Amino acid sequence: MIIRHADEIPVEERKTNARGGKFVFQRILEGPSGRPDNFYLQIARTFKDFDSPRHRHNFDQIRVQLEGSVDFASNGKMTPGMIGYFPEGTRYGPQTSSDDALVLVLQFGGASGNGYMSEDQFQYGVNHLKEHGEFRNGAYFHVGPDGKVATKDGYQAVWEFVNGRPMEYPEERYHTPIMIYPDHFRWTPVPGSPGVACKRLGTFTEAETRVALFRLDAGAALDAEENSIYFGMKGSGRIDSGSRWRNRTTIYLQAGERAKLTADEPSELFQIGMPKIERAETTRSASTEASTISV
Repeated sequence: MIIRHADEIPVEERKTNARGGKFVFQRILEGPSGRPDNFYLQIARTFKDFDSPRHRHNFDQIRVQLEGSVDFASNGKMTPGMIGYFPEGTRYGPQTSSDDALVLVLQFGGASGNGYMSEDQFQYGVNHLKEHGEFRNGAYFHVGPDGKVATKDGYQAVWEFVNGRPMEYPEERYHTPIMIYPDHFRWTPVPGSPGVACKRLGTFTEAETRVALFRLDAGAALDAEENSIYFGMKGSGRIDSGSRWRNRTTIYLQAGERAKLTADEPSELFQIGMPKIERAETTRSASTEASTISV
């Protein structure tokens, strides 16, 4: 079990960025680099100068809007309390930020088995590509051997450099990102757990990624599930290991781990049930966009 308190984690500013505008963040959790089940959980703050073009990824994302708002144009606006699932292969944006927006973001390998590039790999790739071209407005511009300027999505350019091959985009499982209004769901009692209620917000893809909210009365206890991330949305409490959790604490239970979370006051916890990714070679159905970068 891994426990991280957001108020104890330093804030960093991303000096090398494939998108536009100021971007500061806290590294909360990082998964096993180089594996299909790799992931990266961060709390990110963006500002009015942030901009990102319409694009897609070869990994999944879950976003929890904590403060401010983020506008994804035709896909909708996320305001405080909203939760979004952004599937691999699905285009979204362009994306802009309010004056000061704070979001919990989980980026992780999805059902396609493409995995997720680590933050360190990303930074390494951006720094290298900047020696041969320019990142501008979310895209990468590079003069090829033929003397012509080639343009590519900034993240895709970095991924292709780091991995040494064209990026394979999974075919869309969902036509659009899914924006969730948790306030519009009813609380339902959790059987066998007095004082605990739940909002089951969604299960996605054949990998069964799950999102839910749990409400605990003071003194109530939640049996936390394995292979899950829990994030404190309000309140505080104890973990049967002897540790404590509070607002914006992250608790990560890996495969085979269990824990009992007891609330000291009325509390809410957000759960992400991590996807069931096979570690064996995955058969993928993908469309490949030809690479135009040679550095």
